[in-house]
Amino acid sequence: MENFSNPKISIVMPLYNSEKFIETAIESVLNQTFKDFELILVDDCSTDRTLEIVSKYDDPRIKIIHQIKNSGESSSRNLGIKVANGKYIYFMDHDDMILPETLETFINVAEESQAELVYMNSYFRGEDLTGQLEQIHCTNPKPRIMSSDLTERIKFEFMHRDVTVEPWIKIQRRDFLIDKQIRFPLITRDGDGMFNLAEICFAKKIQVIDACCYLYRLTPTQTMASSAEKHLRQTINSMPLMLEFMENVFDKLTISTELRLAAEERQIMHVLDVFVLRSYRRGELKIETIDQILRELELTNLTRILIHTLVAKMIQSEKKPRKFKQIFRNFLSKLRM
Repeated sequence: MENFSNPKISIVMPLYNSEKFIETAIESVLNQTFKDFELILVDDCSTDRTLEIVSKYDDPRIKIIHQIKNSGESSSRNLGIKVANGKYIYFMDHDDMILPETLETFINVAEESQAELVYMNSYFRGEDLTGQLEQIHCTNPKPRIMSSDLTERIKFEFMHRDVTVEPWIKIQRRDFLIDKQIRFPLITRDGDGMFNLAEICFAKKIQVIDACCYLYRLTPTQTMASSAEKHLRQTINSMPLMLEFMENVFDKLTISTELRLAAEERQIMHVLDVFVLRSYRRGELKIETIDQILRELELTNLTRILIHTLVAKMIQSEKKPRKFKQIFRNFLSKLRM
C-alpha cells in the first residue's frame, strides 16, 4: 500500500514551459510497477500551459510546488530535495520518460546493497521516443561496486567519466544528501558534474547495475552563432564557481594536492571542450569572436589572455589535452586570485 506521507522514493521533476512533453513524462511515472512514490513537480515560473496541464492530475502522490522567481533547474532540484519525504530521491527531466520497471529496479538494488548511490550503466536516447532508440553506455558499463579508495574514485569515476553524470541515471538516499549537505551548485555550466563529484567523494558505497530504464529525448538545439556566443559567456563565467565548489569538496577530504589540481584541470578541459571547442569545430564560433567575448567579460586582463591562449592552443592542436597541463595550472591559479 502506498504511504503518501512517507513514500519509499521521491521523484523530483523541474518544470519550465513544459507543455509539449510533460504529460508523457508524468504518465510514465504513474505507470510504474513500483507504486510507493511521490512525484514532486517544481514549477520554475512557467509562462505556457504547464500548470494547467499538471493541475488536472487527481493523484495524492503528485505534489506541485512553485519557485518564487525563475531560478533554473539546479535551484528547482535543490528545492525538491528540501521538500522530499522519500527514503530515496530520483531526479527526472520533464521532457523524458522512464520505463515501467525503472523505480522497481532501482529500489530492489538499493535495498539489497544498502548503497547510498545506485547508477544505471546505460540509457536510451532518441529524438522521437516512440521510434528507434540508441542505447548509450557509460565509459565503463561493467556492473560493479565502485572502489572504496577515494583516489581511485576521483580518478576514474569523475575525471575519466566512467559513469555518466546526469541526475536521472541514478538514485540516492535522501539522508545521505542531507547529512553531507550535497546540493546542486547554482551555475550555468556542468552543475550536474559538480553534484556528481560531491556524491562520489562522500558516499561510502556506490553500486553500478546492468540496467537501461531511462528514455532521454534528444530535442533539436540551436546551432546559431548567437547561441554559441551566449554559451561561451556562461561557460567562462561558471569556471571560478566550479573551482570554488570543487575546493569546498576537497577541503573536507584527505587527498593530495596533485590529485586536486589534476581533477580541477580535467574539469576545466571538459567544459572548454564541450562548450567551446565543439562550437568552433561546428563553425559556430570563430577565434576572433572568442577573443571579443573574453574582452567583454568582467575578467582581469591576464586571466582573459590565459583563457584565450588555452582555447587557441586547443583549437590549433589535435593532441590530447594533457599536453597543456602547465597552461591549465597557470590558468587555474589566476582564476583563484
